[in-house]
Amino acid sequence: MLGVPDGTEITVQPLDEDRLGYYSAASRQIVLSRSVLESGSAQETMDTIAHEAFHVQQAYVVENIDWDDAATQAAYYDQARRWLRNYQNGYVSGEEDILGYYFQPVEIDARAYAAEETERLQGLIDKELQKET
Repeated sequence: MLGVPDGTEITVQPLDEDRLGYYSAASRQIVLSRSVLESGSAQETMDTIAHEAFHVQQAYVVENIDWDDAATQAAYYDQARRWLRNYQNGYVSGEEDILGYYFQPVEIDARAYAAEETERLQGLIDKELQKET
């Protein structure tokens, strides 16, 4: 699982029922929904944490790459360049435009990572539970 860089605060707050969590790059804070943590499934909680942790890493990568370096034009940096353009063009919130939010690169990649990581973690949990039986 991704680490969260030092200086990133993680808090729990009441959020609108359709909002599971968010990452604020301005305050370097992951906010998780209290209701999801209290009554959501373990998979939903893992997915939300992985999704928001990925946003922390996206912001870190975009902020710390030297975009003036010619090496950043290599294919290796394609994904990071998509995130950079996404931030430069303006992050679209779900309240503004649900489809624009859903299909922007930073959200597509965070969802993909969270789904993969949640599946991996669930597999580890299932393996441990099988040992007990």
